[in-house]
Amino acid sequence: MEKRKVRFLNRLRNRTVEKNGMDIEQYVKAVKELEPVARASYSEDTTTFKEDDFVAMLVLDGCFVVEMFLAYSDEVPLEADDPFRSMTRLQFGLHHDFLCLENQIPYLVLQKLFQLTQMGSDSSPGESHRLLPLTALRFFNRSRDLGGPANTICKEWVPAHLLDLVRKSYFPPPVESKHHSAMEESQWQSVMALQAETKQNGAAEESRLKCLPRTDCIK
Repeated sequence: MEKRKVRFLNRLRNRTVEKNGMDIEQYVKAVKELEPVARASYSEDTTTFKEDDFVAMLVLDGCFVVEMFLAYSDEVPLEADDPFRSMTRLQFGLHHDFLCLENQIPYLVLQKLFQLTQMGSDSSPGESHRLLPLTALRFFNRSRDLGGPANTICKEWVPAHLLDLVRKSYFPPPVESKHHSAMEESQWQSVMALQAETKQNGAAEESRLKCLPRTDCIK
């Protein structure tokens, strides 16, 4: 899997260098500026990771996630011989892994990387903030029917990570009432089923960062 991540990173790099001159150094610099906030997103001690190693891990894993989202939204074509194109098992494995709590990447890191990939296109920075949740939810909807369209998509809140995005999009926090509809309950159970199935079958790929992301923002 690490070789595939590097392959996807090089794909992204080659494309964005040609489109807007955005090289890997710019991605590393942007994520390094977010490092203190990104470290604070995890519930356990991350000081065992040196600065360069921590940033490199976020760039590699984050660019892989973003590139997969773009590929499955048909914005970036997959090569004909790419195993993710033809192997359904790999595709479902990725859907599960991306929602596994232990594998979460801080959303602000994904947002920044996604924004950099959109530079030079017709999308403004504000539009890229709206495009990422739409692209991500389209990716997850291809793996499992979540019971209908999302109730809300990242309009007045910033998710902590992808699992938080899916949860709050399909099961938004109550405003006045604490009672939820049967559809909302069903949608959230579908999200939880993805995690349960992942733990039962074993994740195809685990993040090298073993500590859990903070969940105190998930109410």
